Amino acid sequence: MGVRGSMHPYVPMYHAGDVNKARAMPQNTFKIASLSSTNDVFLFDYSKHPSKLNPDGICRPQAVLRGHTDEGFALSWHPMQQGLLLTGAQDGKMCLWNLEKLPTSTVTPTITNGIECSTIVEPVEIFDSERKLVDAVQWHPGHPSVFGAAAASGTLLITDLRASSGTASLVESLFSSTTSPSKTLQFRVKVHSADCNCIAFHPVNEYALLTGSDDTTIALWDMRNLSKEVRRYDQHHRDGVLQVAWSPLAPSIFASSSADQHVYIWDTKSDDGVIFDHKGHDSRIPDLSWHPTRPMIASVAEDSSFQIWEASVVENLINSI
Repeated sequence: MGVRGSMHPYVPMYHAGDVNKARAMPQNTFKIASLSSTNDVFLFDYSKHPSKLNPDGICRPQAVLRGHTDEGFALSWHPMQQGLLLTGAQDGKMCLWNLEKLPTSTVTPTITNGIECSTIVEPVEIFDSERKLVDAVQWHPGHPSVFGAAAASGTLLITDLRASSGTASLVESLFSSTTSPSKTLQFRVKVHSADCNCIAFHPVNEYALLTGSDDTTIALWDMRNLSKEVRRYDQHHRDGVLQVAWSPLAPSIFASSSADQHVYIWDTKSDDGVIFDHKGHDSRIPDLSWHPTRPMIASVAEDSSFQIWEASVVENLINSI
């Protein structure tokens, strides 16, 4: 069930280039990171912008992050460490940024290519996927030094910062004193027959992982054995799978969106898999997100439509338990 209506901007801000992806920092939602088609990553603090749009058309981010040589669509804030951002792009690189304390600039900002900003940030580390593009990145919700990436040629990458050149210090405080050193995670596995577009770690089960691909399938994996998927869902989507996301309310439920204009809700306990098909969009659906406390989904399509709808089938499932 959805509600038709219009949305009005709370704080409008000009953005240089297309907004390929944007995410608010979970520890400080005033701060928003965005990936631009100009190859830059922008950091905005909307508490520092007026409620009325400046008519001059100038993009005024709080910081410009420069490390990619091509545009990107992969972005993930660290769920526990404030200010730690991971991005991926079509240059095949993943950049790690520490935005907790931005450098102080005494230079008067000048306008260049429609951008006015004097704070330029470089990545603290760059990871090479050894693939032509990185479509998605995500931090592991339970292991603070681990992140995953979905890359070209059906590749899944799992990386541990403790194998890098010192950036593990950025998350050391998140490890308990009783945490024993674990085997370094450095996996590069072919998991699909076409480009891997999306990745989703399970919010509770530390080993469960979903991937989606241009081969139209979704695969469920156990990170302890990546040689064979636990299950492959290949009977419903008819075009590339662009996003997958676990429900925060029901551990067996996840949603997927696709270039075939469908959002499916799946239950890993169901024989068929699909328990609901949302057909409200008329274009490719590159992104979706679950409400954190209610059985609702927001989905966005490439025709600029944005929908918020109730996934009542999930509520019914929860009530039946």
